[in-house]
Amino acid sequence: ITLNITFSEDVKGVCVNEGPLVIDCDDYDDNGVNSHIVIVGDSNVYAWEIPSGGKTSFTHDIPCTACNQSDNTDTFTITVRSAKIEDMNGNAMESDYEWTFVINDTR
Repeated sequence: ITLNITFSEDVKGVCVNEGPLVIDCDDYDDNGVNSHIVIVGDSNVYAWEIPSGGKTSFTHDIPCTACNQSDNTDTFTITVRSAKIEDMNGNAMESDYEWTFVINDTR
């Protein structure tokens, strides 16, 4: 599954883990994830880091867990964490942005 998130302007990640230097903001969500974007499936949690360089669109791949389940469905909730992403002027989003979608592999 390929996810693409597009913002209305360039954004950058705050507290980015880049290279050998690991910066930990101690800002974990309810799933124990310290990441810019959190993807929670029925049985999996994925962390998605946004680079500090700044751009508008970001793409991330996650496995098709519905393809490996007997009922062939999986529900994902994606949360863009406002405390971890800001525009190029340093302005954070007003609140987290969250949406849910369902994958149904009907093969």
